[in-house]
This record gives sequence, structure tokens and C-alpha cells, in this order.
Amino acid sequence: MKKGSPVMKATPTHRLTVMSPSADATTSLGMTVGRRLAIGHFVALRGPLGAGKTCFAQGLLAGLGVRGGGRSPTFILMYEYEGRVPVYHLDAYRLKGPEELLEVGFEELLSAPAVVILEWSDRVTALLPPDRLEVELEPVVGQADGRRISLTAAGCQHQVLIAALDLGR
Repeated sequence: MKKGSPVMKATPTHRLTVMSPSADATTSLGMTVGRRLAIGHFVALRGPLGAGKTCFAQGLLAGLGVRGGGRSPTFILMYEYEGRVPVYHLDAYRLKGPEELLEVGFEELLSAPAVVILEWSDRVTALLPPDRLEVELEPVVGQADGRRISLTAAGCQHQVLIAALDLGR
């Protein structure tokens, strides 16, 4: 394995844990996942401030063929992008509650022919679709840019997605 590459550990429960040594490796992992995303996929990102959610999302967008995307939608709530498929990138950080997400048409987005990426998904857990890819990013103590990234598939469509990821197994 080349220096600076993520180190991954697979478990039989449709969960993949990756140790990312740098922001670039986090973005690269996002890009690898993004290349596999298709219409109907939902990516729920969570983790504390500075954990790398936006960095991972930038990789997802690049893997989806979005050019110039990746700003965090924290202040405007949602960006819509055109890549190889339409993409909605949302951020629930500043929401007072799930009802605010519903006010922007979140339910309609779930049935749109698009990929949906939601940062701070843990703030609106009750609204998340049952079939989704959950991505939890956690800083690694003692490593400035190190991250533990857990990808967990909920539902059949996302279990197939995790199974299709080629992360050097």
C-alpha cells in the first residue's frame, strides 16, 4: 500500500472502516465512493465540527463528475449540482429542527432522480430514508489530519454499493 493511503478494515455487517491519514486521503475516499453513486443513493454524513464532512463531500462531488462544487451549504442549506447525475448537497447544521428541512422540500428530494448528500444528518435522523449510506467521520487523537471513517449501509441498494467499493481489499 502506498504511503498516505487509507487503511481499511471490513466487517461482515455491511460496514467498512477506513483510517484516513490526511485531508487528501479523506477527499480521495469520497471520490472513490462518489464514482459508485447513482440516482437514488442517499449519503448521510455525520461527525463533530472539523471531522472532514465537507472534505469527504467534496470527494463525493468530484467522483460524481461535479465541477467546481464542494462548498459547504451551511448558510444556504442546499446546493444543486449537475454531474453525471443531478446532486443535491444539504447541510442540517443550522436547522432548529427537522421541520425546517421539510420546508425546503426534503421529502420531494428523496424521490427525485438524483443523489442526495446530507451533512449533519444526525440532527434530522427521523427524516432519513431507510435505505442510505451512513458515513461517520471521527478525528483520531494525536493525528492532526487523521480520521476514522465508517461507512455503514442501511438498506439493499446501499449494501450493494459498499460491496462494490474497491478499496484495495
